[in-house]
Amino acid sequence: MWFYSVDIENFRGFKKINISDLKRVNLFVGKNNSGKTSVMEAIFLSIGVNNPELITRIDLMRDLRHNEADDFRFVFFDLDYKNTPIINTQFLSPSEYRSVKILPIKNQSSTHKNILEDHTSSDIYKEETTSINTADDPVEGISISTNIKTVKTSKGKKIVSKIYMVGNVPKFETPKNYEEKLFGIYIKNSRFSRLYERIDKIIYRKEQEWIIETLQQIDPRITDIVLGNRMIYLDIGLEMLVPCNIMGDGIITVLSILAAIANAKDGFIMVDEVDNGLHYSSMETLWKAIDFATQKYNVQAFITTHSLECTMAFARTFEGKEDENRLFRIEKVNQSHKVIKYDNSDLLTFLNENWEIR
Repeated sequence: MWFYSVDIENFRGFKKINISDLKRVNLFVGKNNSGKTSVMEAIFLSIGVNNPELITRIDLMRDLRHNEADDFRFVFFDLDYKNTPIINTQFLSPSEYRSVKILPIKNQSSTHKNILEDHTSSDIYKEETTSINTADDPVEGISISTNIKTVKTSKGKKIVSKIYMVGNVPKFETPKNYEEKLFGIYIKNSRFSRLYERIDKIIYRKEQEWIIETLQQIDPRITDIVLGNRMIYLDIGLEMLVPCNIMGDGIITVLSILAAIANAKDGFIMVDEVDNGLHYSSMETLWKAIDFATQKYNVQAFITTHSLECTMAFARTFEGKEDENRLFRIEKVNQSHKVIKYDNSDLLTFLNENWEIR
């Protein structure tokens, strides 16, 4: 099941933005502070609606640490709790619609709890907003209220999860009788995060050969990947194995991205600043590997870059595959945003003539 569209309101720096016609591999470009990362965060939240911890995780990836309850305002437009974040998504094959609404919790009255847990009609959104936004009490937490429906269901299913701050420690309430069927991996600053475990699973399944072949296009000396002592080693023909940590950021970037795709089978991957640490000469190698891996493991990818060279390598790699990829340029004009969609048929010509794509 893949995303077809995402509508975002009052989330991070977005008052409102719509992105549609998403494909298997989606690249987002734009200037700094245009909202590329926020789009991927919204998508990430939409595939983990039973896990309220994701709210704190996306903030932590921005080095925003939650020390008090009022830090929840980081996900609200203009940092204002009256601006209710709403993320509406449409999926394909099978068709499914999700509406995620994030609401501040300003009291713990039994009336409020009953509204969240017992009501199943669409009026739940109206009642929550009215009850919460008119209260003068300080924010104690947030609720993530989600409605999931398909073309075959009229009412849909309500799921509510919550997160509170008890002192400076977050506490979570997950919904009962709901198991999330979607799965995704988000890669941002730390390329080593969970990399050992992912490589371990790949080696166990004997699926490392295609990754080694990709790494050889960057460094022909690499012949094997070996694990030991919680370290990832590469065999480059020396008397000793070499820790991948000292092989350069490019090797680590490629290895972490491909390992994540291989461990997100039938799911999603989000990669922020895909070109981080990668020489321009290796970018086409990476895109070809992403193309191969997302097909092999049936993964939908959402990726950002600031690099023109990386964008041109993307266009060359997917030339003739217009139905499998999309490039979206996000532009910020005052407090509004617009999205320009490019098909690969005219992307290379555009890139050669317009350096503003970055």
